[in-house]
Amino acid sequence: MLTVISPAKTLDFDTPPTTQKHSQPRFLSHSQELIDTLRQMSTADIASLMKLSDKLAGLNVARYETWQTPFSLDNAKQAVLAFQGDVYTGTDTVEYLASGVPDRVFFATNETVLTTASRETLRKQASWLRKNSKINVVLEGHADERGTREYNLALGERRANAA
Repeated sequence: MLTVISPAKTLDFDTPPTTQKHSQPRFLSHSQELIDTLRQMSTADIASLMKLSDKLAGLNVARYETWQTPFSLDNAKQAVLAFQGDVYTGTDTVEYLASGVPDRVFFATNETVLTTASRETLRKQASWLRKNSKINVVLEGHADERGTREYNLALGERRANAA
């Protein structure tokens, strides 16, 4: 089981990038393997697997279809420049997601403090894991691309430790 702690975001691939500098993501072979598997799934399958709305699942399916390597400035955009801001804002929305998507834990921007809803999600996950002790778990914390690489790695580690 893999639990991903990640902020949600909207992406802007239409506005031209302001710089030609870019890097390549790590684990591209793993990413390609995942994309190949996801491309075989329907929108309904993605919605069920990831506990997403049909609209968001459709958006993901469309992104899987257009994903291609090698990445270049012609077919991709630097993550920090594609990021358009948090999708989920406000306590009501975060609480809804925490209860409606119980396999994920959300943090506010630059925060590592677990919300009450996040703690409840983790409590339910821990209960399930105690009953299924032969399952291996990888817990990861993630951050968007707004800070430096070092800052985001440290923030992700603090979020994973908080969970």
